[in-house]
Amino acid sequence: MTMIYLMFAVVIVYLWIGEKILTANSQVKNIRQNYLESQKNTIRTQVKQAVEYTYHQRSLAEKRARAQAKSRTNEAWEIASYIYNRNKNKLPVGRIQQLVHDALYAASWDGGKGYYFVVSMSGIEMVNRNTPELEGRNVMAFRDSRGTYLTKAFIKIVTSPAREGFLSYYYPKPGLHGVDVPKISFVKYFQPLDWMIANGMYILDEEENIKEEVIERLEQIKFGSTGYIFVGTWDGLSLAGLFKGKNVLDSPDSEPGQLARQMINLSKSGGGFIQYLTPRFEGHEPASKISYIEPIPEWQWYIGTGLYIDAIEVAIQEKQQKIKDEIRILIVKCIIVLFLFLMVSFLIVRLLSGKIEKNLKLFSNFFKRSEKNALPIEMDKVTFSEFKFLADSANQMATKRKESEASLRESEKRYRTLFESSFDSLVIIDGGSNTYVDCNTAALKLYGLESQDQFIGMAVGKFSPERQPDGEKSKDLAIKHIDSALLKGSCIFEWTSAKQDGTSFPTLITLSTMYIGNNKYVLEVIRDLTEIKTAEEKREQLIEELKQALSEVKILSGLLPICSSCKKIRDDKGYWKQIDSYIEKYSDAVFSHGLCPKCTEELYGDQEWYIKRKNQKKTE
Repeated sequence: MTMIYLMFAVVIVYLWIGEKILTANSQVKNIRQNYLESQKNTIRTQVKQAVEYTYHQRSLAEKRARAQAKSRTNEAWEIASYIYNRNKNKLPVGRIQQLVHDALYAASWDGGKGYYFVVSMSGIEMVNRNTPELEGRNVMAFRDSRGTYLTKAFIKIVTSPAREGFLSYYYPKPGLHGVDVPKISFVKYFQPLDWMIANGMYILDEEENIKEEVIERLEQIKFGSTGYIFVGTWDGLSLAGLFKGKNVLDSPDSEPGQLARQMINLSKSGGGFIQYLTPRFEGHEPASKISYIEPIPEWQWYIGTGLYIDAIEVAIQEKQQKIKDEIRILIVKCIIVLFLFLMVSFLIVRLLSGKIEKNLKLFSNFFKRSEKNALPIEMDKVTFSEFKFLADSANQMATKRKESEASLRESEKRYRTLFESSFDSLVIIDGGSNTYVDCNTAALKLYGLESQDQFIGMAVGKFSPERQPDGEKSKDLAIKHIDSALLKGSCIFEWTSAKQDGTSFPTLITLSTMYIGNNKYVLEVIRDLTEIKTAEEKREQLIEELKQALSEVKILSGLLPICSSCKKIRDDKGYWKQIDSYIEKYSDAVFSHGLCPKCTEELYGDQEWYIKRKNQKKTE
């Protein structure tokens, strides 16, 4: 066992080291491609993060424009409120309007691009620094390039419950002749003068601010020893990188110009990797490089970064050498550890195997003795705690076995006595094979058998005529009844049985399902119905005889015409007959004639013999 274990360990370690060597060799072969792919993933991730940041900031342009427009309008509203409240009891309304006009007209920001405009609720332009010629004119019919009536839209906003709100529309932008661009205004109602105060923000202006912030942020991104983000426009202007602020397309035939054109074309087609030789310029020698480019089509930008292939080759060689060194060290360590492990394992296995053998012999002897006598294991000879638990369980099993055997013998004796002493004929049938497996003395007597050997093992239907009164074969019908009992739990039916000599007799059979272990059996209770059937036949015979006697009895019924004087009866043909003749004809009655005392007295009352006889009866 030890030798097998040692061989198994050696094979496992050999295969493991071999697998490590193969893996390392494969890594050495593929390290260039894997490392290059890893570095390419790194620069791609950096570019994608920069692009995501740019798109996120760009999405904030409208939100920031809204916030700034609202803030500016609230400032103007506060200025107007301050001027009005300070002068409302001192100056006429016209003078206050002029003061508010002058204050808001003078306010501007973003180099004069930001300004306020004020419109009265009647549609008169009150303040407009950008287009002063509109002041004093009715601008109610003024529309943007999309057809929106701006003044009416402002009035609708300030007459809402909030009395303020945003309006998005299209409006000409200075510097873009003939082009209307999106603009957002925040308008607020100034109730003291019945004015609408507002200002507008071009989203494009906010985008320009965001572009500057994005460039500033991307220039701060550094990774590795030489990694940085470069940004350029599709027009050739470098926004971030080595040529920042220069339009490299001004010299399309130069190396930087040709490289920029390649990057711009790659960006317009969706972006990707590009490998090239860096241009020669002051302080930089040409070097092989790989860059990843992605576009920002909405701004006509391209964003990218790159890595130098020469630096990758140096890193690859270092990694290859490191892997080879690790493999050599690993092999030496494995051999040393394996040797020590095998030696220790050999000693431990040798020690344990001797003790285990002794404990196993205790159990082996226990099971051999258990075939005849359930003798317990000597606990003081068991050395392992696990085996002690098993030995204790085995001893308990032996004790319970003795108790169970004694209880089983007593139980078997008790139930066998009940089984044999029953007046009913009891039979046990195997539910799987449909054969008789046991019976009591009453059953042997019922079928005219001398011993159980003549009964046990026989198939069901054996002690029955070939067919039952309904014509079905006894064996097939018996199996059907057994299946029904197994399915339903019990069933009862009448059956024609036969004794050993072939004599048939009627019986009542009750089948009940019972389980012994995992086996299904059927208990059959048989009762002889011969006496009951004989009594029933006699009863039926008596009933038939009684019916026959009753059928011979004639009964007179209905209305009988009788003479009031002579007491004759008229028959169906109209003839008058004596009552005794009529009754004898129409019934089974026969008359015997005599005289009642009254008639006797009337007929013979004066006769001497009658008087003498009557006196004699009186004396008696």
